Amino acid sequence: MALTQIFIRGRLVLQDTVWVPYSTTGGKFILPDSNWALYEAKFLAVPVSPDLVLLDELLFNQLYEAGQLSPEYLNARFLEASLRHYVVPK
Repeated sequence: MALTQIFIRGRLVLQDTVWVPYSTTGGKFILPDSNWALYEAKFLAVPVSPDLVLLDELLFNQLYEAGQLSPEYLNARFLEASLRHYVVPK
């Protein structure tokens, strides 16, 4: 039951989200084992592959304006969100 409630709540929160793809030619993105902490912090970023992250459009603009739109900053946030494991691509 709790998982169903989490899914319903997440669906409602994310239904109007405009996702912006962000890729990099330099560094690679960490792939954490969990995105729950990011979701709870309203940091809507989903690592899709080592080369691509989907960011909420508002978050993308905030990071860009603050000069924090970089693989290094996103990887630090993904590392914080990891529960036990994460993949660092070579």
